[in-house]
Amino acid sequence: MMKSRSLLFMLLATVSLLLAGCRIVVATQVNADGSGERRTDIIYTAEEVASFTQTPGNEGRSVCDQINDNLPPDVDALFGEEKRGQETVCVATQPFANLDELRLAYALMDNVTVNQLAISFGRFIFDVDVAAPATGPNGQPPAPTEWRLTVPGTLGEHNAQQVEGQTLIWALTPGQTTNLHAESSAGFFSAGELALAAVLSCLCGALLAGGVATLLASRRGKRAQI
Repeated sequence: MMKSRSLLFMLLATVSLLLAGCRIVVATQVNADGSGERRTDIIYTAEEVASFTQTPGNEGRSVCDQINDNLPPDVDALFGEEKRGQETVCVATQPFANLDELRLAYALMDNVTVNQLAISFGRFIFDVDVAAPATGPNGQPPAPTEWRLTVPGTLGEHNAQQVEGQTLIWALTPGQTTNLHAESSAGFFSAGELALAAVLSCLCGALLAGGVATLLASRRGKRAQI
């Protein structure tokens, strides 16, 4: 998990120092069972890539190679390269098995505060605060950063600035803290929740049966008195 923290913050420093103008997208996809994937995209335009490759010493190297080389020793070279039209994207992904793992990963990020993150009785709730730095490590404006969340099930209440299907998008403002809130009907119940629902159903059934029996007995008693 230390690698997750180093990856994010060293990434911001590395990107700011290497090339100005790139964009960063931090995306989380959550499945109905709480598993999912965190993804970090560093997006460069064709002009930015050309500027990098024309710099002496960068012959035969990609911007993604440069990012990986500048990460600290305890971080694996997780960034691969993708081409999307005219853009070059350096991509790193980290899967998580459940929301506890995602919560821990967020907790290790110094600028992220988890207020609520849970799936309870089929309802997914995501509430996180993200503080964006006012400047980059070199004193220049930080790279534009976007947070994306893809929710499971049917999208409900949220405060995202943009929506693309089930994906919510927030653009972070430098020097400010942004609250990311989203809810959805995930349609997934854990084994414990199903067991509890079964017990409650049995209790309700028993109470209903008892009430019916009492009512019938009362009616019989009234008929007997007549």
